[in-house]
Amino acid sequence: MLEIAGCRIDSASRVVTIRLISSQDADVENFADQFLGLRTVYDQAKFPYSVLVDKQTVLGLVVAAREPRELVQPAGSPFAQIHIFRHSSPAVQRLLDESKRLAGSHKAAFVCCVIDDKNPETAALLEKAGFALFDDSFKMGCPLEAVTQPPTDLTFTRATPQDAPLILKHLVPVMEGSADHLMQASVKNIGKLPPALLNSIVGQMEVMFVRRKSAIVGILSLTGPAISMVGVVPSERGKGYGRTITQWAVWHLAQEGHPRAWLRVSVENKPAIRIYESLGFRIAERMKYYLKKQPPYWQDFKS
Repeated sequence: MLEIAGCRIDSASRVVTIRLISSQDADVENFADQFLGLRTVYDQAKFPYSVLVDKQTVLGLVVAAREPRELVQPAGSPFAQIHIFRHSSPAVQRLLDESKRLAGSHKAAFVCCVIDDKNPETAALLEKAGFALFDDSFKMGCPLEAVTQPPTDLTFTRATPQDAPLILKHLVPVMEGSADHLMQASVKNIGKLPPALLNSIVGQMEVMFVRRKSAIVGILSLTGPAISMVGVVPSERGKGYGRTITQWAVWHLAQEGHPRAWLRVSVENKPAIRIYESLGFRIAERMKYYLKKQPPYWQDFKS
């Protein structure tokens, strides 16, 4: 077996087995069941993508999208995203080549890729191609058997789309000083969304105002079985609210029938990790979010 320019070639048949299929190609139907969730999202959004396959196996895909999907740029900003399913060097290199082409044709501001820390060779290839580590997070999970409602004087009220301005008012101070670069960038840009789009996003999520008496002390965001955000306003920190909000979120997810709760936390956020571990969360994997800025659309995302 030979490897040439990111493709494997069978020495006997001389048939190239790694190939790219466009989302517009009818042949993509033969592989749709291997990336059905992503395909549904991208087809509905009308984002073009390319699928890398080896015989009957999907190795990964590259999509040209627009914000606010990742929210590290204002709404409407084009970007490309790489999804890697098989971490062989030829496959990764081919996906990188395709991302460069797709980003160029769509004038993308950046290309992003998320991998776990079990693939150092992929990380090395990304860095060699000009990608920089933007976010380093743990994915943590917690089983929800025998979860009880925590005693608390806090109240949890679900926000409505009309509450979007109030959510924004509290998001910025809640994220102040956070080590979570991805969340900081998201909060920074979510305020730039058109009102109708922002209202739609709020309507699709389960955002809770956390109050003590009538005062908002925190915000909780849930997406399916995932705790997207636990935030406490700066003036109310140090009172144990972060722990109580997380306990309530775990109980709430159990009430909704989820067998397990998930969350993402920056590896730099040691206090939060200690709280989550004390509540039964355990690290499932370490995820690294890489970005490559595309000239002439360069921007310092951490500024």
